[in-house]
Amino acid sequence: MRCIGKKGKKGPKKGPKGPGKGPKKPEPLPDLSWYDSYHAYDEHLEYLDDLAAAFPKNSEVFVAGHSLEGREQKGIHIWGNSGKNSNNAILWHG
Repeated sequence: MRCIGKKGKKGPKKGPKGPGKGPKKPEPLPDLSWYDSYHAYDEHLEYLDDLAAAFPKNSEVFVAGHSLEGREQKGIHIWGNSGKNSNNAILWHG
């Protein structure tokens, strides 16, 4: 499982026809123990990106606006197998 806040080394992607060919395999889910402690804003953004990587066909990170400091207010839209407009869930970090 990938550690939140740290970039792990990734080897070449290997698909059925060699490196870089074939479907992209989803990343593992981030460890839920992440919620047990304080994290800086940049780590929250990375966490949202990690969640999106775990659900590449069923999620998207979006910007809902900007804070008074000018920082992007991001969320992640996660949907079920029935499509983008059904079984919706949105996770906000504030």
